[in-house]
Amino acid sequence: MANSLEIQTFDELRKSRVIAISNWNGLDYKQICDTLGLEPEIPELYALGEAEKIYWDNKGSDYEDSKMREFERNKLKTPPRKEQSQARYEKFYTLWANSRINENSFGLDSKAKRKALLIFPKFQKTGVQNIEQLNDLQVGKLYKTMLDYSMERIDRI
Repeated sequence: MANSLEIQTFDELRKSRVIAISNWNGLDYKQICDTLGLEPEIPELYALGEAEKIYWDNKGSDYEDSKMREFERNKLKTPPRKEQSQARYEKFYTLWANSRINENSFGLDSKAKRKALLIFPKFQKTGVQNIEQLNDLQVGKLYKTMLDYSMERIDRI
């Protein structure tokens, strides 16, 4: 796996680290922390990874083959809902960061804010909160709330 970590970009490693944490995969978490030079924020998971590494080192080279088979199987699966949700918040934040939308003035840029909020299924026509029925100030407040939550969620990674 060390070879595959070397060719991944920083963003791919960061996402892999989040997946390793959510799946409680100590070995991947340890290797990613070591590759990125990060101090592990979950020492128990990192210690689990160290123990698994010792186990696989003693077991032989079957580890690389099993990890490649697992990787191929996982490529075929659709991402879990938690990962899809996180990707939406990151996309929403990126959209805001690359735009000139004024998040602090609730009444301004309401058309762009409505369009950005459609990233989330719950704000689409078939969702639980159809934003077409909201006035511009309500959309502005909702946009600001979602942006703040997106920033908070991204900072947790």
